[in-house]
Amino acid sequence: MRIGIAVPGHLKTVPMGRYCTETFRGMGHEVLLFDAGSLTLAEKAFLRPVAKMRGKRAFEKTRLNRRLSEAMRGFQPDFFLAIFGFDLFPETVAEIRRRGARTACWWLNDPFQFERGAALAPPYDFFFTNCARSAARHTAAGLRAAHLAHAAFPTVHRPISLSETERAKLASEVCFLGDWGPVRQGILSQLSRKISLRIWGPWRKHLTPRDRLWGCVEDGYFTPEQMARILSAAKVAINLHSWFGYYESGLNPRTFETPACGAAQVCDWKSDLEPHFVLGREIATYRTGEEIEGLLRRLLEDEAARAGLAQSGFRRVLAEHTYRLRMERMLNLAGF
Repeated sequence: MRIGIAVPGHLKTVPMGRYCTETFRGMGHEVLLFDAGSLTLAEKAFLRPVAKMRGKRAFEKTRLNRRLSEAMRGFQPDFFLAIFGFDLFPETVAEIRRRGARTACWWLNDPFQFERGAALAPPYDFFFTNCARSAARHTAAGLRAAHLAHAAFPTVHRPISLSETERAKLASEVCFLGDWGPVRQGILSQLSRKISLRIWGPWRKHLTPRDRLWGCVEDGYFTPEQMARILSAAKVAINLHSWFGYYESGLNPRTFETPACGAAQVCDWKSDLEPHFVLGREIATYRTGEEIEGLLRRLLEDEAARAGLAQSGFRRVLAEHTYRLRMERMLNLAGF
């Protein structure tokens, strides 16, 4: 089968297109990956200054949609998948459908951007979302929607054997990997008073040297491969959803990537966790910021409990939460 995939390549932290592409190819399909965020040098020189001057990316998007349409016209996919679909015009998706492809969008920003996803959904035959409650809302609104959570890509997300030098460089009692957010800063700042903590991500532009977390931060973006090495050197990893305190559903990528890398995970409770993991055995959960410290202390003091959590989570992810299984489900739901 021919599968066309469009990804928002202008985003630094969206590797899902690569994972989907390699997974589909491993399943025997022919895949064309289109970077819906790529521009030629000439386009960068002209379109972006104009877009900046006008305060919008209309010209850039028009050019990108034209190129996407031409690419898919030449490739003639049986199935077309947009990851997010930020930059795709409804007319472009409709044209791909008219040529015979079944179309789908995998929206991965629910529940906190539900309205934005709902606005993008109508042109597609199928709309997949990372949040079960959002999927139910979309279905009630008349869309052909389904819940399809994030997953682990075992080629990348795996325990890494580190040298003593590298382990010493990356080791942490407790680590957090991800973008800055005010809620995250508040909770982790309080936690850092009592727990040895290292944070990886582009945080320092939001902090000053006077902030408590300044010395905890290993600043800058990290690759998925680097993330696997960091998690392999950590005793415990904190997962703190960016929508903590606002929504009690939906799961982020780290929920599956962390145990796949062999790390014990402490995660804020979400209703979507229970269908995917055995709570307390495969993933430790908290509902308030005050609960995190106690969970972490117990895991840091009890090596057997920590190892058991990590090993059970690892086995569950490999058995049920890989990209191969997600892509098989996606194609099945799309009628292939």
